[in-house]
Amino acid sequence: MDKIKGEFLILSEECEHHMFTSLAVQQGWMHRKTLYGDGSESPFDDIWATPDKKNSIHYVVDPIMEVQYLWVWGDEEKTIVKNLINLLPIYNKQDLLDYFNSDISDHDTTVDMLFNLSVAFPNYDQRVFEIYQNLLTNSANPLMRQAVLQAVAFRYWDESRDLISSVAKGDKDGDVREFAEELLQ
Repeated sequence: MDKIKGEFLILSEECEHHMFTSLAVQQGWMHRKTLYGDGSESPFDDIWATPDKKNSIHYVVDPIMEVQYLWVWGDEEKTIVKNLINLLPIYNKQDLLDYFNSDISDHDTTVDMLFNLSVAFPNYDQRVFEIYQNLLTNSANPLMRQAVLQAVAFRYWDESRDLISSVAKGDKDGDVREFAEELLQ
């Protein structure tokens, strides 16, 4: 799989679309277009560009992963990302990783954080892979293991194939095995 360019910033739940658009206007960005999606499978994507058209900033709401995020790429990507982090409520990537080193007893929060991870790390990252592997191996809850598979499937790194295959062959739960088999097809 080709490396996905740009930086993905996970917006906190309190960040509403109008907050982003107000900031975009203040920054002098140009609105390019809005893709409204279908609300169930394809995402809402509000696309902006810097005046020189060398940078693109997408405000995305993904209905499958239930994550809202910014995708920034271009010549000034690092500077734009730094400014966005200072101006909008954005999850720090390290905080996302650290969550999985704490007590992760709350199922819904853990699923949300898994989906945030899958969006925030579009390209293979060993730390994220190990989180997926640990939850698939050690979680007693089949719904959690299915959620991990969904998170893995969102980016479907080549490095994940063997992990998915082992779940398809050996998970205790038939539904989890079946979902993993579907991902391998």
